Amino acid sequence: MSSLNGIGTKYYGKREKHEDGSYIATNWFVILFVPIFPLGSYRLLMQSSQFRGYVVFWSTNKSYLFQRVPLNWVQVVKTYSVLLAILLFILILES
Repeated sequence: MSSLNGIGTKYYGKREKHEDGSYIATNWFVILFVPIFPLGSYRLLMQSSQFRGYVVFWSTNKSYLFQRVPLNWVQVVKTYSVLLAILLFILILES
């Protein structure tokens, strides 16, 4: 997962959570953090977490194990549905 100025890739979603804390997320190509098209789904398991906090700046470093799984179409459809709902809401506010 990496993006520069909101353009790149980002994981969205948490489906099929297991007792070990792993879950399925879909990796998306994003523009301004808006999901454009799915690149694949993965089962993610967080390995470690370090937290550093300052008065103005908060940062989280995380390490994941991941395993590719078949594209989770339910997650893809729900992501597009949320995006469509947000766009319709914006259009309604504009009119």
